[in-house]
Amino acid sequence: MRRMLKLFICLSFMALVFINVAYAGLINYERLNRNRNRSGVQAQRPLPSWARELPKVRYRSEKRYDVNRDGILQTAETKVYLQDVINEIDRKGGYRVDSGILQAYDKNNDGVISKAEVDDIRRDSSVVR
Repeated sequence: MRRMLKLFICLSFMALVFINVAYAGLINYERLNRNRNRSGVQAQRPLPSWARELPKVRYRSEKRYDVNRDGILQTAETKVYLQDVINEIDRKGGYRVDSGILQAYDKNNDGVISKAEVDDIRRDSSVVR
């Protein structure tokens, strides 16, 4: 009888360990989204236009970043371009809008991306994969 009890306890323990290991790597996205909605976390920001549809090269400044010379700026090429724009703004305080991509970030339509307007570029260039 004791042997049966020990065997039952051992098998129960092994079953519990197996179940925990089996579910360890799984994410319940339904529960995760439900908890996010309850906690007030806002929905993700929509992708910028250059991430939804790859922009065509139309300006000289964009042409420098079109590495494969196909006439379209891929996401990686656009991100490099935006990082250079961010660095220029940090260094000089502003950047003249010289492409269609930057026109979307020029909120006050003055033709210059200033330090106040660079936050969206930073966020978009780091979020988009």
